[in-house]
Amino acid sequence: MEEKGQVFAVKEISALDPKAKREQAMLESVKHKHIIKYIRTFTEDNRLNIVMEYADRGTLTQMVEKAMRDPEMLPFFDEQNIWRFLNQMSQALDYLHSHKPKPILHRDLKPHNILAVSSSNSTPNFQFKLADFGLAKLLTADAKGEHYANTRCGTPRYMAPEVTSNWRKYSFGADIFSLGCILAFYANQGKHLFYSQDEINKWQGIMDEANNEVMEPGRHSADLVEIVGKMLRVEQSERPTAKDIRQQCTITRMMVKPRKSYCDPQDPDVFESLKQVV
Repeated sequence: MEEKGQVFAVKEISALDPKAKREQAMLESVKHKHIIKYIRTFTEDNRLNIVMEYADRGTLTQMVEKAMRDPEMLPFFDEQNIWRFLNQMSQALDYLHSHKPKPILHRDLKPHNILAVSSSNSTPNFQFKLADFGLAKLLTADAKGEHYANTRCGTPRYMAPEVTSNWRKYSFGADIFSLGCILAFYANQGKHLFYSQDEINKWQGIMDEANNEVMEPGRHSADLVEIVGKMLRVEQSERPTAKDIRQQCTITRMMVKPRKSYCDPQDPDVFESLKQVV
């Protein structure tokens, strides 16, 4: 929809769907530069319409597919851009996982739920943002001060082993495992790590995290390969937190340095331009 010259996205849900109000409330409660912005809601013909920021670049899936077809977009797969993506997503997850008064578990991280938004109309830079909080859950601390969920939901090829199990509780590590799967999908240029729930159930982790076969051999640094291996550990308690991952996204790894040929290369929160400025 368009209002006063601005374009917005509208998600339409049955007003009778119990997830509708939950998603609305969740979106209203979060505000972060790497989470899609909530604008307002209105009801029409028993349909709840959630008005949100418009992602003009599409989903991560679409960005990957487009970059594979367009030689001019091949820099999208450069390692510094993969680190920048990880930096942005780990910032968003760190915000959700430490949200007050209750932390938030996204529970449905996948390439389709990560959107690309242009930073401005005048530059080719863009940012990635998390979206779709239909399955997100506010977690309440137990007697030990730990936060868990036990409802099985999500997208099978991105679900952590503990989520696919019928008896294991899961927590923030489930989002981290999903992000590891997404990172492998991005870095391996559209190749999914898992194609079925059965493959995840059989997953035994990675024996050598610095030299694993999850990432295509020879294409990426040992540092990037290792962080992905840690995110995909079988035991959720052994995976790094979103804050830990964010700290690994250093200025050096993101290649944040002045380069006159690009618009905003000094800002790690802006995805590096794929097009030189003339």
